This record gives sequence, C-alpha cells and structure tokens, in this order.
Amino acid sequence: MSTGTDEIITPNAPTTGKLDDPPLSNMEIYQNFKTQHERLKVALDHAFYLEAVCIEYAIIEDRTASILAYEGNHRSKYEKLGLGQKLKKIKNCANQKTSDRPWISTYFSDEHSNNLMDRINVWKNDARNPLTHKLMRINAPTDRLRDFAMQGEALCKELSNLTNNYKSRVKNHAQDNAPKAP
Repeated sequence: MSTGTDEIITPNAPTTGKLDDPPLSNMEIYQNFKTQHERLKVALDHAFYLEAVCIEYAIIEDRTASILAYEGNHRSKYEKLGLGQKLKKIKNCANQKTSDRPWISTYFSDEHSNNLMDRINVWKNDARNPLTHKLMRINAPTDRLRDFAMQGEALCKELSNLTNNYKSRVKNHAQDNAPKAP
C-alpha cells in the first residue's frame, strides 16, 4: 500500500477537484484511517515532523467527531466545529456524570482520562497552531518539532484507544438492549 511518499506533486499540476468530494463510505474511511497511520509512521521515521503534526491533528479531529457521534448526535453536526469546541463538548458531557451518559464519563472524564481533553488542547495551542499559523515567524528547531510530533503521536494513540473502547462499549450496550425477536 502506498503511503504517498513516492508521489510527487508539482506546482500548477491539474487537480481532480475538491478534496472533500465525494463522501467516503465507512470501508473507505477505515482504509483511509489505516493509510494515514502508515503515513504518520513514515513521516516520523523520516523526520517529516510538520507532516506528522498535520496527520495527528486530522486523526484527533476525526476521533473527537466520532466520540460526539456516538453520544447520539449526527456526525456532520460536529465535523464543522473546531477542535477546541469538540474537546470542550466532550469534556462537558464526560464530566456531567449523568445516568444517560455513563460510558462517556467512564472513558473521557478528567478523572478517568488523566485530563486527556486538556492535554490535547494544550498540544493544539502550543504546537499545532503555532506551526500552522506562524511557522515563518517562530523559532522551530528540528528537535522542538520532533518533540511536538512525538507528543501528538502519543495523544493520538491514547485518544484512539479510548475512543475504540468507548465505541465498543456503546455498541455492546445497544446490542444487549435491542428488542429481542419473538
């Protein structure tokens, strides 16, 4: 499977259209998720730290939208929100500890996730945003870029693991409580 590192994009090359058309199927999303993780590994292995941070941010965006979708909301409602807004919404839901949302609290409350939403927000504000918006005006030596990329990778892994566990718990609960056929 190609990770994109052997492809060369030249300036002024014709494009095939907008990157968000057409929507991907669930299987295509799954395949793309695997591809992006492979690209992340290649980026980290070859010191392409800016690319790694970009991929990590995209993974975190996707995982947070998925968490909110599993809270009973339509995914498209949250895909347009910024990451900071998604993190705040997840944190608020998780820390409410209501009986109608027992699993989001189990996985994402500050107590159970070691303040994961706050740590992601700090990484976003201290690493991703300056690198994206101010790269030409900040001092970003390679070792600092590497540190930010490695922090992002650890946060991605932690968030992905919690998200997968959370989604499995919600799915199992739905199956256990589904009406039984007569």
